[in-house]
Amino acid sequence: MNAIIGSEALVRPTTNPQPLLGVMIMNKRILQQIIGKYRGRPRETYESRFWSYVNKNGHTVQHMNTPCWEFTGGVSSSGYGQFRVEGVMRQAHRVAWALVHGSIEKGDVSSDNNLLHHCDNRRCVRPNHVFKGTCQDNSDDMMSKGRLPDRRGASHPCAKLNDMQVRVIRMYHPTITQQKLSEIFNVSKSLIHAIVSRKSWKHI
Repeated sequence: MNAIIGSEALVRPTTNPQPLLGVMIMNKRILQQIIGKYRGRPRETYESRFWSYVNKNGHTVQHMNTPCWEFTGGVSSSGYGQFRVEGVMRQAHRVAWALVHGSIEKGDVSSDNNLLHHCDNRRCVRPNHVFKGTCQDNSDDMMSKGRLPDRRGASHPCAKLNDMQVRVIRMYHPTITQQKLSEIFNVSKSLIHAIVSRKSWKHI
């Protein structure tokens, strides 16, 4: 009988759950601390870790008055510094921009933002060597620095006409219909219309 009572006592719920609840809460807090430690680092840690990879005594390019701050960490195949943020590899100059001018949390580190280099040094992360522009600004900047080939007109791989033919089309358009010109040059009527209205081949 005592054994039965003893076994019932073992499985009987405690009348005071507070100690057990306290242990559960404490264990939960410890678990949260452990998860928080490895899930992701706070921005302060990102910032200090990022700048530890930066050499602020880089070379000075000819048209700049201040030296570049060169990222000494990983570099992509395209020559840009790379830094991991929350498990995602980002371009180093974008991380620097986000830390100084924006916020990593708000997505300012994203490649959706067009960030250009005044110094044309892809490893440079110096904030005043980087500026924000439009997609067109980025294309114009690359073309002016010789990194983007001129694909206008006959230099475009899909071009069906050359500069002289375009000039002839515009010269004879008042007297020859667009339909007839499309037949002569073996192109679509819509292309003839784009040429004569200067929606296409605008550089001529």
